[in-house]
Amino acid sequence: MSEKEKDKNLKPEEIEDLDEEEEVIVLVNEETGEEAEFSLLAMLEVGDKTYAYLEPVETIEGFDEGDLLINEVQWDDDGNERFLPVEDDEEIEAAFAAFDDEYFKRYGVHCDGSEEE
Repeated sequence: MSEKEKDKNLKPEEIEDLDEEEEVIVLVNEETGEEAEFSLLAMLEVGDKTYAYLEPVETIEGFDEGDLLINEVQWDDDGNERFLPVEDDEEIEAAFAAFDDEYFKRYGVHCDGSEEE
């Protein structure tokens, strides 16, 4: 998947203020040129980077239920987000660990359903 766009310009701290019922949809342009809709679950700062955690709205080939798309978020000079693919496995693991920690803090369980800290 290449170029990413989203319908709202939100900073990570603004994501936390969204109602749980308010859904932010991100349009992702696939390599085939087709667009797919993803729901923005969270934006978290990990170290000096910000990551967006996206879940497919509908079934997408290659995504199992519960799979996330993790993109690095960068802002241009006008404050618009650019969602960039994360290629490094260690970086993806660190970004997912941060999401799992935040999920545990909020819901008392990890993404895999376990309750151990």
